[in-house]
Amino acid sequence: MIIIKRAIEAQIIESIDRKENTIQFISAVEYYFWRTYSQQEVDLIELRNGKIHPFEFKYSSDKKVKIPAAFSTAYPEASFERIAKDNYFSWITQ
Repeated sequence: MIIIKRAIEAQIIESIDRKENTIQFISAVEYYFWRTYSQQEVDLIELRNGKIHPFEFKYSSDKKVKIPAAFSTAYPEASFERIAKDNYFSWITQ
């Protein structure tokens, strides 16, 4: 299951890279990931216009997203979004 999750994350990151190379952005977008020593993680963080946009990638649309407590404490203004097969296409084409 971990291999599938990593493959899905890699495909999404590749799609983002293609999207960024296709569209002319007015402001730069920076990409990061976040992980603690205790393995709490955020799959992707976009830093856009000075705002933090964290994303968690799930294969299943039914899976609940748990925001890591350390992340929400450190970045309370960040709005968390789940990306799964039900909203992937609309998210990547926006």
